[in-house]
Amino acid sequence: MIPFTHWSSFLSLPWQAWLLLISLGLNTVIAYGALPIAFKNIPTSQVSVIIAANPLLTIFIMAILAAFEVSWIAPEHIAGLGYFAAALVVIGVVLALQSRKLKSA
Repeated sequence: MIPFTHWSSFLSLPWQAWLLLISLGLNTVIAYGALPIAFKNIPTSQVSVIIAANPLLTIFIMAILAAFEVSWIAPEHIAGLGYFAAALVVIGVVLALQSRKLKSA
């Protein structure tokens, strides 16, 4: 994506946007750094469930930001199909957790 980036747009960003970009970048580096540690110390099925649930967390946080009418990030409008897909993810996570409980019992 670098060839398509207009670097002049970055120079005009306010300091709050820079703080957000830097914190998101650090969050990504820390998360990807923690992933191998998680796979080493936690069963893969549990790590996979957490990874599958991450988009739901994003949808939830965006809904909270939209409810507070935060102006520095545009709200994401999710159609019915998006909510249906989110429900499928929740069902999949629940089934995976139930399956794990049944196997350990």
